[in-house]
Amino acid sequence: MGLIADKAILKVDGKHRVIHIGESTIEGVRLISISDDRRNITLAVDGIEKRYRLGVGTDTGGGSAKIIANDSGMYRANGKINGKPVPFIIDTGATYISLSKKQAEQLGISYQQSTKNGQAETANGVVDIYIVTLDKVELDGIALTNIEAAIHEGEFPNAALLGMTFLNKLKMNREGNILLLSHH
Repeated sequence: MGLIADKAILKVDGKHRVIHIGESTIEGVRLISISDDRRNITLAVDGIEKRYRLGVGTDTGGGSAKIIANDSGMYRANGKINGKPVPFIIDTGATYISLSKKQAEQLGISYQQSTKNGQAETANGVVDIYIVTLDKVELDGIALTNIEAAIHEGEFPNAALLGMTFLNKLKMNREGNILLLSHH
């Protein structure tokens, strides 16, 4: 998440941790180094060293997701936002993860204070949106943090749309009616 002097502030499994170089969190994440420009850190997660850019969505899962299209050709999957279950429709045409105002409220996402507001053109016309950053979005074995989402005024979308702010961070392969999402 950020740095204070020679310590890194991490969010591991939803919990904030502050550690020095060489130390590990109780979850086993070890801080290896902080870059000279203080924009990147190197962590060891499950024994694998990887460089992370601070404040940018980072991959904390190591898995993949296999989604089978339903009879109408839509890819639906159950995931989580900030640890709470969410049914998603995989939508490569959606720029953001998109939620209705009602869905955001049910998930406890406060969006009214969002400084980034705008409008989106949807199948139901132009609607006002609020851009927020979700702490964690999960789909099967994949977990990403700090992912932007759009909260739509009104009732739509009916189901949460898993858009490109999430999908762009993954490799997508389609074989017949199976969509396979995995890490690069």
